[in-house]
Formats: sequence, structure tokens, C-alpha cells
Amino acid sequence: MKISAYEKTNQSTSMWAYPLCLLVVLLCVHYYVGVLTWPIHGEDAQRHFNTALGTSLLTSLFWLTIRIIHKNVASTLISILVATNQLSHFTLHKNRLSHQFIHHVIVATGIGLCMPIFYMVAENLISRIHEPEVFIIAITSILFWLLFVLFLLQIFTNTFYLRRLVTRTISEPQQELVLLKSVLSMALANSVMALTGLAIAPVFWINKVVPLFDLIVLFMFFISASMYLLWPMVQLSRRIHQVSKIIVADQENEINTLIASKHVVLPPSVVSERIESLETKKEALMLSLKKIRRLLVVLCLAPFPISWFLFKCVEFFWWR
Repeated sequence: MKISAYEKTNQSTSMWAYPLCLLVVLLCVHYYVGVLTWPIHGEDAQRHFNTALGTSLLTSLFWLTIRIIHKNVASTLISILVATNQLSHFTLHKNRLSHQFIHHVIVATGIGLCMPIFYMVAENLISRIHEPEVFIIAITSILFWLLFVLFLLQIFTNTFYLRRLVTRTISEPQQELVLLKSVLSMALANSVMALTGLAIAPVFWINKVVPLFDLIVLFMFFISASMYLLWPMVQLSRRIHQVSKIIVADQENEINTLIASKHVVLPPSVVSERIESLETKKEALMLSLKKIRRLLVVLCLAPFPISWFLFKCVEFFWWR
């Protein structure tokens, strides 16, 4: 399985082609062993159907998201290095990120091998491992958990790496603010994809009564996942706020200086125009900070209701 790490993509189809092929293969395998059949008879058959469909969709989506994350990280990293005249260091940073990626693959593989065992024990499926549908679900869920854990690790650490790179290499507030916003845009794009993908999770309860315990666990999972995904952006937002305060303070000092020198050095019209320009920039900066905070709150609260809405839509069309 090819998972490109921080390399440029020359073909427009290569970003989604492999995950799409994986989805088709997984669905075909589950169909061949009799898991994806219609009509569905019995609770076990429904549970196997939901698990096979949900893990197939999410596995492919996590792979696609990881590839998009790598592309976005590479593009943002190049922007930062170009702005700081350090483009020759791109290979160095790419190697560091790739080494980190290999470490994450090892960790994710270990978790991916353990989680199917825990699932089968919890669902009392160990004694049925000889059945083709149970065996195939267990094997394919290894890939699901591997890519899920890898996706979580990558989306968190890459944002942290780029934020640290900007804050450590740039001392000029205006430039740092611009680059931090580019990192935040990348993190927002990645998190929107991630949270949208997590909205698929309720497919595991299609055509089944959702126990209250499962509903509570699902809600807690979405809150935890949202906080985990958004925590790097919260840190970015804090740093942007700190840098913005420095810039605003500089602008206010400049305004005060201009007011003091209004009748001494510069013509009044020039001073007034400059003061108005600085005030406009200051207001725009504070407005952008408010928008960032609101967006983070929306992203944190949105996944659960969106996913449940999609779940109800699927159930509605399922019974039509």
C-alpha cells in the first residue's frame, strides 16, 4: 500500500485513486464472503453489514485524508521556508517529518493489531473466528484501526511541528502573523476533512436501536476527537492573539507618535490618512481574531449533530 509522505503529487487523480481502489476492493471482499448482502436477515447479519460498510468507508477516507494532509503540510512548509529564505532546508524538514511518520506507522500498526482482538472479545466473536464473514471483518479492521490512529497522530503533530517552526525562526511580528495564519488555514482544512469523515461513524448503527450507553460513548468520542483535532489550532490561535497584541501595540504607538508630530513634521492630511489606515488595519486584525475563535467553537460542536443528521437521513432512505 502506497502512502506518500510529504511529496508533491504530479497527477491530479493519484490523490484519491488509491483510496478509491481500496474502497472498491474492501466492498468486493465483504460482498464475496456474504457480509454485504440484501435483504438482511437477523441482528448478526445487520451488525456485520454495518461494520463492513462503516470500516470500508472510513478506512478509505482516513487514507485519503492522510495523503491530503501530507500535501498540505508540504505546501505550507515550502511557503514558510520561502518567506524565511530557507528553502534549501526543505529536504531536512521533510526527512524529519518522514521519520516521524515512520514512527507513527509503527505505533499505529501495534494498535491496529490489538484493537480487533479487543473488539472480538467484547462482542463474543472469538469462538466464531472460523466463520468467513467474522474472519474477514477482523482482518480488514486491522487496516481500519491502523489508518485511524495514523490519521490522528499525523493531523496533530504536523500542525505542532509547523507552528513551532514559525515561532522559532521568525522574530518579525507581521511576518510571523502571516505565516501563522497560513498554518492555521492548513490545520482548519485538515480538521474540516477529519471531522466531516467522522460524521460517517453512525453508519455502524444503521437499522438498529442505539443503546443509551452507545449514544453516550459516541457523544464522548466526538467531543474528545474534536478537542484533540482542534487543540493544535487552539494553540495557534493563542499565539496569533499574542502576536496580534504586539502588532496592535506597535500600531497604537505609531498613531500616538503621528498625533504628537501632526503639527511639527508632516502635513495634517498625510498624518490623518496614515492614522486612518492604521486604525483600519487594527480593526481588521481584531475582527479576524474574533472570526477564528468563533470558527473553532463551531468546528468543536458541529461533528456530533451533523453525523446524527446524516445517520437519520440514511435510516429514512433505508426504509423507503
